[in-house]
Amino acid sequence: MWRLLVLALVASSAWAACFPGTYLSGGNCLPCSGATYSTTNDAGSCTAVSAGYEPTADKSDQQPCAAGFFRNTSHTQCQRCDPGRFSNITGLSSCFSCQPGTHSKFCGSVACSQCGIGRYSPSFGADSCLVCVPPLVANTSGLTSCSSCGPASVFSNNNCVACEAGKYKTSGFACEWVPQGYEYTNNTVALCAAGKYQPLIGVWSRCLGCPRGFVANSTGAAACSQCALGWTSNTAENGTYCVDCGNGFSRDSVTQACTQCPAGYFRPAGANHSCRACAPGTFSAAGASSCTACQTGRFSVNAAVACTPCFAGTYAPTTGSSSCLVCPQGTVSNSTGMSSCFACSSGSQPNTSYSCSTCSSSSFSVSGLPCTACPPNFRRASASTCSPCTAGSIVTQDSPTTCTPCAAGSYQSGSTCLPCAPGQVSNAGSTTCSVCGAGTFASGASTCSNCAAGYFKTDTSLAYCLACPSGKFSVSTTTCQDCQVGKFAANDAQLTCNNCPLNHIAVTTGAVSCTPCPFGYITTAVGSSTCVACPAGQTTFVRGGPCEDADDAPVQVNEGDPDLAVDGTGSVYMSMAMILVILLVFTFGMAIVYLKSKK
Repeated sequence: MWRLLVLALVASSAWAACFPGTYLSGGNCLPCSGATYSTTNDAGSCTAVSAGYEPTADKSDQQPCAAGFFRNTSHTQCQRCDPGRFSNITGLSSCFSCQPGTHSKFCGSVACSQCGIGRYSPSFGADSCLVCVPPLVANTSGLTSCSSCGPASVFSNNNCVACEAGKYKTSGFACEWVPQGYEYTNNTVALCAAGKYQPLIGVWSRCLGCPRGFVANSTGAAACSQCALGWTSNTAENGTYCVDCGNGFSRDSVTQACTQCPAGYFRPAGANHSCRACAPGTFSAAGASSCTACQTGRFSVNAAVACTPCFAGTYAPTTGSSSCLVCPQGTVSNSTGMSSCFACSSGSQPNTSYSCSTCSSSSFSVSGLPCTACPPNFRRASASTCSPCTAGSIVTQDSPTTCTPCAAGSYQSGSTCLPCAPGQVSNAGSTTCSVCGAGTFASGASTCSNCAAGYFKTDTSLAYCLACPSGKFSVSTTTCQDCQVGKFAANDAQLTCNNCPLNHIAVTTGAVSCTPCPFGYITTAVGSSTCVACPAGQTTFVRGGPCEDADDAPVQVNEGDPDLAVDGTGSVYMSMAMILVILLVFTFGMAIVYLKSKK
């Protein structure tokens, strides 16, 4: 195209002036080349285009580079700004670099975009933003760097979430419960010191001091150890070891301090027990380290402060007696403090007056022998005989002459009526109990009833019906069945399973809960076991949420975009006009040559 223009200009140089966009050299009009232009006729040379400008199409002037473009001395035409750079005004010789925290990923940008949440740009001239590597976060747009979560918060979904009460930060992603034996201060945990303890998990507090009588001899104690009986802690609080209370002293169960043993009690030094009661047959004064044995004819019970003479009808033949012996059958003692008894005559026995009398109506005696009680489960038939009860009946203390049937819900076992085991029943006068079968339970002493709805029993050894566990539903009184896929049962004793809600699924049978669909997936109906992808151009912004239009379109080009000026319809019109001008000049030049040849 330029060659045609040159030929036309040369052909007409004999009479035409050099037009703007050309210059005169050796009698010829030559076009301005490269980044030069001329604005006058018969210019002797072309002028260099200023930085930030480019020559017009006919080289007759210069024009500023449009926004999004630049030109320096290395180029003849305006160039698009590279990714990471922009120009928001015309006539620039270079593009501006995007500031840290922003980027531009397209050529010819007129502005930079801020980095979105979860991304950052640390330097100038970025063509894209970097993704924060968890647990680092960027929770606002336009950041130049990612930041770590604080000492009491962790990374979650491009944000920092505070550890819940009772937990402490163990990593950038996780919080854990403060363990036993630790205290929590200034967002950190530390072992409890010796003499202190922390029994609870998940407590934001300092360790507790061991009370008197309790010690913690090492760090990190979850509980204080109680000193052995007769010992107490070395200090009133925060004790670390135990000390002996000494002879005749022991630790008080209320105050935990060392106190004197009361009368009737004793404790020797070094013993791992509190003040102990003097054994029957012995006694002591207050503060004793040992006890003294009772004399013959006397006795003592537990923790005695003195010995007691034997009552009439009893005797104590040896020292240290814990009780007085009842005079043998047929013998009596009629005064206190006796060490022996004297015999009753045949056919009698000692009475409450400590003399001999005939046998009572509740016992029998044969041939002058001592009065004897009837054997177990025998009723007294006469003064000298006893008779056995029939099966299912017993003799009670209140009615030794009568046999009484065992009540419903119990059975005879030897000389007593025992209650039936749970899940068993019986009628009155029974010697055994019956087991309630599968699907039934003992609803009364002698009655078995069906399990309630939602409950079952398969094993006859079970006393009660069991609730169908979560993930199952009741089919009958003996059977529970797993929920089908797409359904769940969150509670025990459910009669039916529930459909999973929309955008949630249960992929296995026996589910106790439903799982939300992953990002970009939904379900088409409740009670689903599979998720399907969102339609093209849509996604979900939360798991288990609905499909929504994705909003990730690139930056739109405004009206007047240089692309339209160079590559659009405008470039076509400009090219056609150039061709027409060249044809007119060429035709005019040829006409001049023809006229000169005629002369």
